Amino acid sequence: MDETEPVPPRGACTDSQSSYRKDVVKGAVITASLGSFNFGFNMAVMNTVWPVVNHFFQWGDGQSADTHQALMNTMVFVGAAAGSLTAAYFLRWGRRRTMLFNCVGFIGGALICIFSPFEWLFDLGRFISGYSVGIVTVAVPSYITEVAPPEAKGHYGVYHQLMLTVGIVVGIAVGLPIRQETAEDGSADLREFDFLWWRVTYVFGAAVAFVQAVLLLMCYRFETPTFLIGSGRLDEARSVFVEIYGPSQATVAFNAALNASRGGGVEEKDEQKEKRTLTAGQIVAPADIEQGGEGGRGTDREEGGQKKGIDTSPTDLTLIESSQLVSSTPPGQSPPALIQSADDAEKTKETEEEEDDKTGAMGVRSLREALCNNTYFRAIAIGCMLSAFQQFSGVNVVISRSNAIFAKSGVTGFYASLASLGVTVLNLVTTLFASRLVETMGRKRLLFLGNLGQGVALVVPAVLFIAIASGSPVSQTAVSAVAVIGVAGFIVAFAISMGPVVWIYLSEMFVGEAKGQALSLACGVNWAATIGTVFASSFMSSVLTFTLFCGMSFLGAMFVWANILETRGLPVNVSPFFPETVERHRLHQQRQQREMEKGTGSGGTEEAEDGKRRREGGDRDPQGDSDIAATSEPGATVRGKERRRSDAETTVNG
Repeated sequence: MDETEPVPPRGACTDSQSSYRKDVVKGAVITASLGSFNFGFNMAVMNTVWPVVNHFFQWGDGQSADTHQALMNTMVFVGAAAGSLTAAYFLRWGRRRTMLFNCVGFIGGALICIFSPFEWLFDLGRFISGYSVGIVTVAVPSYITEVAPPEAKGHYGVYHQLMLTVGIVVGIAVGLPIRQETAEDGSADLREFDFLWWRVTYVFGAAVAFVQAVLLLMCYRFETPTFLIGSGRLDEARSVFVEIYGPSQATVAFNAALNASRGGGVEEKDEQKEKRTLTAGQIVAPADIEQGGEGGRGTDREEGGQKKGIDTSPTDLTLIESSQLVSSTPPGQSPPALIQSADDAEKTKETEEEEDDKTGAMGVRSLREALCNNTYFRAIAIGCMLSAFQQFSGVNVVISRSNAIFAKSGVTGFYASLASLGVTVLNLVTTLFASRLVETMGRKRLLFLGNLGQGVALVVPAVLFIAIASGSPVSQTAVSAVAVIGVAGFIVAFAISMGPVVWIYLSEMFVGEAKGQALSLACGVNWAATIGTVFASSFMSSVLTFTLFCGMSFLGAMFVWANILETRGLPVNVSPFFPETVERHRLHQQRQQREMEKGTGSGGTEEAEDGKRRREGGDRDPQGDSDIAATSEPGATVRGKERRRSDAETTVNG
């Protein structure tokens, strides 16, 4: 199989930006998404093992059992809220290090649940696992967004939700061997196997976390390029781009990422700045050749036997070469280098805009500054509301308490567990198609249609339960069938829209150094909404459950239509909520396109000049004699200087 996968470019993306190493990107994304597996697994594992837990801790039946179940489920969500709110602190040390730390949390939480003899200790294990789940919601989407190419972020972003659904399926499936019917009332005798197996179920989550840690330590040992550029570690970022894109495409990708991050105040380390310093002989000696010395021969300026180093910023290079060309241009002619090219004007404009960015959104360095910035505050508010609407739809109630929902609808015992498993498998299968839709339809359209679909799927069950509450005669079979079909339709709509796209969108909409903290806040709101809906649902009737979540889905659709902006195809640190970043990205693409066109069109001109030099000077090598010709011909002088300027720029960039 070819190790690169061409991706159709979007907008003004060049062909060179549309090729990447599929095996490297996919492997890194899948490794990161193993954390998402534990996200889903820890939410769903209590669903089918709950009867044994109830019997083990002797909670009995009725309101007491519902309260204990709600508290035990809520511990995961409370831990997740704490983890997501503090995830930004860990992200400062790197995305990969954060995921490694998270593996320890998943393993530790699982071990406590396996060996805990007390309820409070079991709750502690659930809280620790939940804390790691919260960090996953921030770290994994960030890692995927920053590793995947801009044109494939949506495709790979779905892997987070896909592995989450795999974890949900496994979490429910591992509890099926437990005797659901005999333990339903909390008083029947259970087999010894059941008491052993409900502990063993937590081994699956610990094993996946261990595998993820090994892969991060042994195979995928690189940080994301965005993090490295933001930390000023440009050489390491170049190496990662080479690993992702290959040597031929790495430079283009690196320059685009560096351009997107400039507004955030990216600074080079001292050793990288030294590489941009040229010796006096490389820059000043050409001027001495034309201007000084007898017989047209110049000498290098030396001080103590050493050539003086000159910081070759673009402005310095322009001044030096302009003075050289003025001195060597015959009277009555305009110096060629003093005519500013379109590229130089564009670079000057970009530099000015980057300085403005440092006082705008890209200059925001903390959550406090972001909340005081009107533009950033609006983006955070929209992100938090979108995150809350994902949970107000009731998805985690369906996932963590599907057995109880089906039981209230007349589907009990083993059939309730089977229905829950069927719904989660449907969730998994549907999510597989989301990777295509998220890039073809875009984020906004998919979010809008998904919310509408969720509301429509819950309308019929809501109306049916309202009819039952009002005393209308409805058969129990019809109630059970409609409940299962309504939940299944809801899951399909959620799996192609609000499920994967919200995480992708949140990781794309924020920019600059405050991005991680803004994302943490939005994820914290997500888990706060989860806690409220999951805990309250334990005491809600079927009528209220389906009616409330149906209405929230329609409200979510209206919110998306009014506030969400499309982010498809934009690189990291470029967001439509911050117009200056989009404009800078557009200018960079235009300049890059002109450079490519100029490079393509200059080949014929250079060959013609080489032929002319051969005719005028015999068979001498034009490149080797350019410096000598510079002392005798004005035209050759210009050509020699242009060649030396190209060499100097190559040294600077190298």
